[in-house]
Amino acid sequence: MTQDLLNLTRLHFHEEELRQKSLAEVEASEPLTDHMKAVQSAMDHLHALLSQRTAPGTDEHAIQLICIRLFNVGATTLKLGLAGYYQASLHALRDAFEVVNLVDLFRIDRTALMRWRTADDRAHQKEFKPVTVRETLEKHPDFKDQMRNPIYKTYSSFATHPTFKSFNLLMTEGQVQLGPFFDEAKLRAVLEDLGAHLSHAVLGVSTLFDKDSSFELLLAKSEFLASLQTYHQKHIASTGSVPRNGD
Repeated sequence: MTQDLLNLTRLHFHEEELRQKSLAEVEASEPLTDHMKAVQSAMDHLHALLSQRTAPGTDEHAIQLICIRLFNVGATTLKLGLAGYYQASLHALRDAFEVVNLVDLFRIDRTALMRWRTADDRAHQKEFKPVTVRETLEKHPDFKDQMRNPIYKTYSSFATHPTFKSFNLLMTEGQVQLGPFFDEAKLRAVLEDLGAHLSHAVLGVSTLFDKDSSFELLLAKSEFLASLQTYHQKHIASTGSVPRNGD
């Protein structure tokens, strides 16, 4: 084995060690276990939504494509977070927050889904740019006072853009780390926000499947809603979910 491959193998083993340490932390904590179960429930429901037969070129098929993206975002965020790449994990999670906003737009304006999937670059930039979608939602009575722009800005500043304060997410015990590392507070932040935003997004896409649902899918919806209600009442209703500034 060459030295380059040996170094990559050592890095992989280190990532796996951190993953096991993270999972042990989750198992030892009831709140973290709840967040992990919420993520698993959301991803299971995405799988159920993909079992529905749809025709390419329809709104329903487009919704399933969104389901695939959300599943991949959930898996990526979880894999990176458990392995100690907290900044990269929250960067991936920002994608789910953008999808949440887009899905909420489709929920209040079902015609927007058709415009979104058929828009050319110019039309897409005009109506579906992320900031435009957020501003549209903040003006709608159903989403009044949700203040989505500050949440998006926090993700952008700390996890996506190369700002100086973004190095807070690469730091533990006052020192910036090279490569993956374990930090309980950052792991908690990843799981809390993943549980909240992924559940929100999956609830949204689930409500968009409102016709010709099979009995199995209706049952899956019922089970998902029951688990989501319990999770929401226990962890979200009283605290909300906003990324912690460098925690």
